[in-house]
Amino acid sequence: MEASIAGGATSPLRISLGITSLFTPPDVALEKAMKFEDIYQFFEDPPPLYLNKELAVCYVLSVLERRDSYGTELIHAIEQEYPDYRLSDTVLYSALKFLENQGAIIGYWKKVEGRGRPRRMYRLRPDWQTKARELSELWQRYLLGQRAVQPSARRVMSS
Repeated sequence: MEASIAGGATSPLRISLGITSLFTPPDVALEKAMKFEDIYQFFEDPPPLYLNKELAVCYVLSVLERRDSYGTELIHAIEQEYPDYRLSDTVLYSALKFLENQGAIIGYWKKVEGRGRPRRMYRLRPDWQTKARELSELWQRYLLGQRAVQPSARRVMSS
């Protein structure tokens, strides 16, 4: 790159940009050194798993088989009943929309005591009981399968 100097002359323009810092990921210097013990700790106390839409549909149907419910209640219920799992509102409402479009559930507005504004409640349609039970069983089998692969005792790496 060249810069023009008064009088029309040109000379090389040198700019120090610290090029190496442009290509070094910012977290490299801040990264904590990982140890094997961290890996064992991860499996002993894993972070919660977020449901995808397919699992969310099965979970929602398992709840609606038992009672009508609304979005926020479904999110809190999974945290209470299944502490290892979480359900984002985006995935939940996508699953509810899918179920409504399929004709599996109906939505209605209801004032829930102590909750302020009316809530959009969801109810399983009677003609979907059999299909809901089938998909609820898939949810239960998924839970059992996940528990089977989780380690039950802490392993300590020997040196």
